[in-house]
Amino acid sequence: MKKYKKSRFMLECEDRLINYKNGDIIYFNNDNDYKSCINSLIDDGSPAFKKLLDKEFLIPDYLDEPALMQYYANKELYGNEMLELTIIPTNACNFHCIYCYELQRTDYMSDKTFDNVFKFLEKNIKKYDILNIDWFGGEPLLAKDKIISFMGKVKELCRTNKTILISNMTTNGYLLDVQTINALVNNMILYYQVTIDGLASTHDVQRCLHSGDGTFDIIIKNLKDIRDGVDSKRLRILIRTNVTQEMIPEFHKYLEFIKEEFGNDPRFLFHITEVKDWGGERVEKIKDSFIDIDENASLTKKLQEMDLVTPSVYHNFSKGSICSAARMNGFIIDYDGSLKKCTIAMESDDPYLKEINCVGLIDDRGNMHLNEALQSIWVQHYDLTHSECADCLLYPRCYGTGCVFKRLQDRMQNKESECKWKKEFNLKSI
Repeated sequence: MKKYKKSRFMLECEDRLINYKNGDIIYFNNDNDYKSCINSLIDDGSPAFKKLLDKEFLIPDYLDEPALMQYYANKELYGNEMLELTIIPTNACNFHCIYCYELQRTDYMSDKTFDNVFKFLEKNIKKYDILNIDWFGGEPLLAKDKIISFMGKVKELCRTNKTILISNMTTNGYLLDVQTINALVNNMILYYQVTIDGLASTHDVQRCLHSGDGTFDIIIKNLKDIRDGVDSKRLRILIRTNVTQEMIPEFHKYLEFIKEEFGNDPRFLFHITEVKDWGGERVEKIKDSFIDIDENASLTKKLQEMDLVTPSVYHNFSKGSICSAARMNGFIIDYDGSLKKCTIAMESDDPYLKEINCVGLIDDRGNMHLNEALQSIWVQHYDLTHSECADCLLYPRCYGTGCVFKRLQDRMQNKESECKWKKEFNLKSI
């Protein structure tokens, strides 16, 4: 008789089972068959037992899950399946957000540097099955014409080489009108993150223009126009809300507004997070307004109770929650063609962190010059023998990478590093 055991990455709740290895959830309702199978570990030939096996809640007794996780981690972090590039076409921004860690600059990527990056892709595209390009800034849409032109060439390059192209953009949404997003979507930028910090009364305080003028009305108009005037079913827009104490009194009213305007369009998703201290001078002035993780979990629960679609916190951990800084083939291409690993380290006051963050460059011939010694500082992870990871259900979320910047920062300060996910992922919200 075959022997089975419970996956060490399964969480048993009163009404469901959650598998953190693959993101699957099984709800009990009034069906006790699953509980019986989990408790007995005996294959009784039932559909329930088969499902538990298929979804890897139960696994063969011989399976070494720590070894399997190490195997997956090696594939994810050191494999050549995907090239992940965060491109910064400009570090300029039209906003002056009160919690932003970035310094105010006005640099733009030149046509020559765009050409150099494309030459690099031409030379190397055949190595990879997937090309993932994330547009970041500053505000990337300040350089939207160059982005559209570049992505048009990349789209054709990937089509010719049968490479899967995935592209995302983090934008404040102020310049994201229908004409712009249609051009971007036509060139395969399909996923967007736009931040709305509550109703106008709070959003316009937290996310204003340099002049101090509000931005809420224009962003909402853009999103409504996209909702009504863009046909693409592949498009996804994540509305992110960075919560401070000032937003709490009208938060339910804000959720009602969001639900009424965008809740019936499946292309819109919603995410709530607390404002965090990522460094910089501005955030120092608002630390008294921070909410804690438990408050954030409570607000997220309200969002879910209103049937607003949130990105699954369980699904696809291995792909979606590993910072590109920890990947061998994950790079930030700055406006000047230099290669970085971490956007936060780019703005650090510490000269050492800024120095080790610059791991190479792309030259005028499209060749990548990489400092392997510096690269190796970032591309690291803990295995399940490490004390921080040994009993962690969330290990498949990051394979022990956590926040590499925070780990390096703590090491410099002789502090014991605290796991990013254990701190930020609140199991009480499940």
